[in-house]
Amino acid sequence: MLKKISIAVLIVLFLVASVYAGGDRRKGTAGAQELRIPLGSRGAALGGSFIAGVTGVESIYWNPAGLSSVRNVEAMFSYLDYIADMQYIFSGVAVSIPNIGTIGVSGRILNIGDIIVTTEDSPDGTGEILNPTFVTLGVTYSRQMTDRVFFGTTVNFITEQIDRETARGVAMDFGFQYIPGIVRGLKIGVVVKNIGPNMSFNGPDLEHFAPVLGTPEGSERKLLRTTLAAFELPSYFQVGTSLDLVNNETMKATVTASFKNNNFIEDEYNGGVEFAYKDMLFLRGGYITSQQTDYLYGATFGAGLKLNMGTSNLFLDYSWGQTSTFFSHNQWISMRYAF
Repeated sequence: MLKKISIAVLIVLFLVASVYAGGDRRKGTAGAQELRIPLGSRGAALGGSFIAGVTGVESIYWNPAGLSSVRNVEAMFSYLDYIADMQYIFSGVAVSIPNIGTIGVSGRILNIGDIIVTTEDSPDGTGEILNPTFVTLGVTYSRQMTDRVFFGTTVNFITEQIDRETARGVAMDFGFQYIPGIVRGLKIGVVVKNIGPNMSFNGPDLEHFAPVLGTPEGSERKLLRTTLAAFELPSYFQVGTSLDLVNNETMKATVTASFKNNNFIEDEYNGGVEFAYKDMLFLRGGYITSQQTDYLYGATFGAGLKLNMGTSNLFLDYSWGQTSTFFSHNQWISMRYAF
């Protein structure tokens, strides 16, 4: 019964992605782009392709189904040195509850940095400084449905603030991981991300007083409000696989691949490989490509270290991601602690 339900849900997710699919005409029309910024060193080092086998708190971003791998308590912190001197911070914690599933909470903060306010009269700056803030808080639930099927969903609460104007919204992620059993070490993953209602900015700076047409000069002015257009969320559908080419006590080699159907930009193709030595030292590499000629991302590399601390494990990971020639390359640093 659970298998039939899982297949039905997968079909629904695919149909939802097809309905929302876009093309060239929709480029640049979505907002809340911070939801698409890669989080976590391991997934980033694998070119964003590891949605089928991703595990732990990092899966809150890549595929919430992987959170069901948490056996007790796990916490994670990740820092991204992003393009144009921006910083992105992610933190999360997950707890496994017997007979219920795994519940996780997470937070992300995108710091754009200081922006000097300029006008036509003051092209060098008015003396005012803006510091836009983008915060996303999430709640995730994940459960192992059968010995081969894993499910997860996340509800993200989004807040974007620029000066005194604010936009708030809700976005949902749905993910599955499946072990078909046809080939040993083969996994399949599916995720639909950022599904939710449109957002729009509102705030006191959009109000202004204006004279009423037809009234004498000096008459009482009327309070008017500028209504800003709403924007859609950057939703997308991604399907991927992972395969263990080698898996023994000394070494493990995993190959990953995925296809991402973006609704507001060209589709992406992701691939990666991870080598693990004695489940302690990890080397990773990946690549992201698209039909866009001016695509932002490219090659990715990374390394990780697992430290056994008795009944718990500490994971330290680093990754580097290539960007276009206009920006410095991205760098991720992550620390994950499993109790």
